[in-house]
Amino acid sequence: MDNMFANALKQFQGRDVFLYGAGGFGVEMLCRLRSAGIQPRAFLDQNAEQIQQREGVPVYTAQSAPLEFRSGTVLFCIVMDREQRREVLSWLRGLGYRFIVEGQSLRVLLVQPDDGIEEPVYFKNRREKIQSARELFREDFSRTLYDKIVYSHWTRDYTGCAELESPMWEQYFPPDIPLSKGYMRFVDCGGYTGDTVTCLTDRKGAVEACAVFEPDSRNYIKMVENTASLKEKIGQRLCFPCAVSQTAEQLRFAAGTGSGSLSAAGESVVQTVSLDQAIPDFHPTMLKMDIEGAELLALQGAQELIRADRPDLAVCVYHAINHIWDIPLLLDSWKLGYRFYLRSYNAYTMETVLYASV
Repeated sequence: MDNMFANALKQFQGRDVFLYGAGGFGVEMLCRLRSAGIQPRAFLDQNAEQIQQREGVPVYTAQSAPLEFRSGTVLFCIVMDREQRREVLSWLRGLGYRFIVEGQSLRVLLVQPDDGIEEPVYFKNRREKIQSARELFREDFSRTLYDKIVYSHWTRDYTGCAELESPMWEQYFPPDIPLSKGYMRFVDCGGYTGDTVTCLTDRKGAVEACAVFEPDSRNYIKMVENTASLKEKIGQRLCFPCAVSQTAEQLRFAAGTGSGSLSAAGESVVQTVSLDQAIPDFHPTMLKMDIEGAELLALQGAQELIRADRPDLAVCVYHAINHIWDIPLLLDSWKLGYRFYLRSYNAYTMETVLYASV
């Protein structure tokens, strides 16, 4: 898989490269390009006046950048939903930027199975699992999306994925899925800077309690500050500077440039906890997980909690290829009566969430 990503980066060798978007995604791609010996010339960002430079690279607005930039290759590095993305890409082309590559088309090449090395026979060997998980989706749209995602990973042809995207503002708050328990007692695994909790109180108003887990120290500080500003809307607020996994231990952690992840090659060490151990008496009504590939282990560490309370679930299934079938199969094996739904909020299978409700 890493070879696929490395081979994809070869298209930028010897070319002038510009990164559209100077946020976390843009900096992530800057680091990956530099690791491949490619030095982008500049960022393009509409907040260039405030940013000016990022990681030693100058920042321009797309319209005020030197005209010579138009002949270079633009790597689009902002996570937007389909309509916004199309508008911005059309606007860039109207400015004269003709060679544009979507960053997510590269990022998806890093998505790999966490239970084996991908080979040509990988999907054939897992045909029974794939089919069994497919049958769990009773909604036509979810089943169609499931088929498209599995096919896309199998063939590495993601051209049709954009047509099945849902608007990003619906992520974790789907208006068309019958969730039964609501958001009054919300558990956020992968709290980042508190953005999801902020959306929760904006959309649902006051809640009884929130328990938020975020292992990255920089994000954790921001998350505590942001959720503290919502104290009038949150009855009980619990903040944990921990990663969520199957058990309590200390593991290496790669902070990255935005959302970090547990990794044997990580530069720091974080504490992990299981939800069963950390919040056994919390009684959640909604459990959200976006923890960069640790979702399977974290669910296993939350089995008692889920069995006892049967909260609504919103679990990301795009960090590893096999998660889209292994996670619903795991939950279904507990025989708790969950119904399953699938939604994707970005192209190339990215930002795909499994919803489950009893």
